[in-house]
Formats: sequence, C-alpha cells, structure tokens
Amino acid sequence: MLLRQQLKLAAFALTPALVLAGVLAAAYRWWRGPEGKALNALAWESSYTERGEPVPPAGPRGGYWGTRIGPKVFDQELGWHEPRVLEPGMLDVDERGLQYYRTTVSPKRHVLVIGGSVAFGAYASSIATTYFNVLGTELERLGTPADLTIVASGAWKATQEGRAHQRYEPSLRPDLIVF
Repeated sequence: MLLRQQLKLAAFALTPALVLAGVLAAAYRWWRGPEGKALNALAWESSYTERGEPVPPAGPRGGYWGTRIGPKVFDQELGWHEPRVLEPGMLDVDERGLQYYRTTVSPKRHVLVIGGSVAFGAYASSIATTYFNVLGTELERLGTPADLTIVASGAWKATQEGRAHQRYEPSLRPDLIVF
C-alpha cells in the first residue's frame, strides 16, 4: 500500500513537469518553423501565393532539391554534370547535361550560357517558364532571334564554369557568352 501511494505521489509531482516540457517542445518547434525540404517547398510555393498566383501542382520542374533530375554524372574534366532527362514540358537535358532553346527564325545569333543551378533553370515550373525560354522568346519578338545553349549544373563553381567554357566554346562558337 505504501508503494502504491508513493507511485501516485511521484506521478502527481511529475505531471506539471511533463506538461511544461511538452509545451516548451511545441513552442520551440513552432518558433523554429519548417526546415529542409519543407522549408524549400514553403519558399517556392510562397513565391506564387504572395503574388496571388496559383501554385503549379507539379512543383518545380526538377522537383524539390532536384529529385526529378537524378544523380549527377561524373565527368573527368568538369567534375559532374546533370544526367540525361526527358520529361516533356518539364525537363529536356541531353547526355552531356546541356539544355537548349532553338528558334526557327533566321538569321539568328548563338548565345552560350554557363553557370550553376540558376543558369540551369532550377525551380522554374516548366521548360516554358525557364529564364532561357523566356529570353529566347523575347529575343524573337524583338527581331533579334538567337539559339541558346545552356551549359550548367547544380552546385557548379567558377572552376567548373571555366572548364565548361574551354570545352564548349571552341565547337559552339557562340556570338555571346553569359556567365
């Protein structure tokens, strides 16, 4: 009987501490907010909702954190590049990791874009909404059509960009290079 009373007393004594610990844990989690992919998704979706636009249901064309793209391809010279991916309307990356905007209008110029994830067009909602597709369309509209070749990969640094320039510039012979 004495043991039972002692257990009851201990349970009653611990209850306020456990409730307080639960409240503090919930408050800390609320204060910290989302992290990782949840934070990434919230930020991307907010870029639409804050402008009063509907959030594209398919999410970013490459998926959050590049999940639709797949693992990088090892490259002796560049370190890595994006893999071959073809998802109509969303991703069209060739076996060398390149993307393109091609105009049907002539005469035309050729623009080579080299860079990291932003140059790749990460977090656009589709191919049509990538900056390079918008740029190519606008150049056509302005009467200065250009083909664009995008040489870019997520997490590339200046060393990879310089090596990509050395690799692709001689064969592509662009009129303009954008880093």
